[in-house]
Amino acid sequence: MIETIETGTGNLSVFYVEDTKAKANHKQPERLALLFYGAPSAPQTDEVDADLFLESFATRLAASSNSFVAVVLLRGVGSSTGSFSPMGWTQDVQAVCEHLGVMMPSARVYLIGFELASIACLAAATELEQVAGVATISIVPTIPPYGLSYDDLANQLKNLGVDVPNSPDEINAWESEFQAINPSVIAPRLGNTPWLVIHGANDTGVPEHEVRRLMEDVAGFGDLHMITAGADSVRADPRVLALLVGWIARTDSNPK
Repeated sequence: MIETIETGTGNLSVFYVEDTKAKANHKQPERLALLFYGAPSAPQTDEVDADLFLESFATRLAASSNSFVAVVLLRGVGSSTGSFSPMGWTQDVQAVCEHLGVMMPSARVYLIGFELASIACLAAATELEQVAGVATISIVPTIPPYGLSYDDLANQLKNLGVDVPNSPDEINAWESEFQAINPSVIAPRLGNTPWLVIHGANDTGVPEHEVRRLMEDVAGFGDLHMITAGADSVRADPRVLALLVGWIARTDSNPK
């Protein structure tokens, strides 16, 4: 089921997978897992949003964790309006969490972010009381991301089909926005909120040593799992699903 959430700054496309167990028992979901993939992993040849939602992964996560799952296209991606900015994506994560939290007030909320969107999820988790845990997959641990200039990052996102600002001033403003959500700065603000970190050991965009350095910088925060032979994008890796399901179950049994 695909719907639109109005955030006040634009419209975001969201794909929902219901918790069938809760629905069958006429109960509110106990867990709400929000997935944010960020930019597509490869250039898009059409505009079919279903490809961007990775519906099969969401469906398996919902069934395996007994969770209501929502996959959100952040601003500038697919049919979601607006253009990319680091703080804009962070605000989108917060807005969706608050919107669905009103609909499911008793649900424990898990934020799950991939690649560039993982930073936005981490930042949002420090501001949202209802978040039970945050998972970052293929996190970008350094600023600027991937060692790119902001012009090059804008071009890369544009090539992947993400809308970016036309104004050079808006792109230049990304520097201060990224610094405001720098993972090494904001991670300690998580307090006792569980943080799962999953990364591919063979990721060439973000080498393993950069992720390990981040974990050293924020010692005491985060539970790192390296996926052996995991490549640049581990979105379809079944080990990611298994790690997420196990982490949600453990976190549920030991709430913060």
